[in-house]
Amino acid sequence: MKVLILLFLIVNFMSCNPLDKRSPEVKRLEEHMESLDDDTLLGPDKNNDGVRDDVEYWINNSKEIENNDIRRAALLYAKYLRNGLKYYNDKEKSIANTYQGLAYKDCFSLLFEPFSKKRTEIREYILNQILNSKERTVAHLKADRNFAGKGGAMHMYANEACPFKLEKRYQRRGERYVPKK
Repeated sequence: MKVLILLFLIVNFMSCNPLDKRSPEVKRLEEHMESLDDDTLLGPDKNNDGVRDDVEYWINNSKEIENNDIRRAALLYAKYLRNGLKYYNDKEKSIANTYQGLAYKDCFSLLFEPFSKKRTEIREYILNQILNSKERTVAHLKADRNFAGKGGAMHMYANEACPFKLEKRYQRRGERYVPKK
């Protein structure tokens, strides 16, 4: 009997690691994403929208992303990164994708207050998920090298950079769109 109790306690402790500080929501999201990911360069995209399924799942289900404008902009940013991997061997398509990606990055950035920690955390998470292997990182660097020596204009307003209509709760203030208070 003592052996069974001891065995139960050990199994219970291992499954409920007290050192794991992640919330149950984050654990659930990460488990789902791990089950979707595979070893191909682009990763799975079952609905053919250009966004890898594990990243799309996180963007659509994360509580970190507060509203639809930010969610749509994050999906565009993820699509740009995935297309960079797709076109890294085709210089013309890679350059065209990078110009489009600059607009997507501006769209995403301009939906936040300047120097927003949350913006940085979301973008870094998406980037880390997409470039989660050596092969993907090397392809991303090659796509980046295709754009070397070129430049792009930065958009001043989110409505110029975002290819979708912004929600009405954003209003123009100076050079950025910020949520109404």
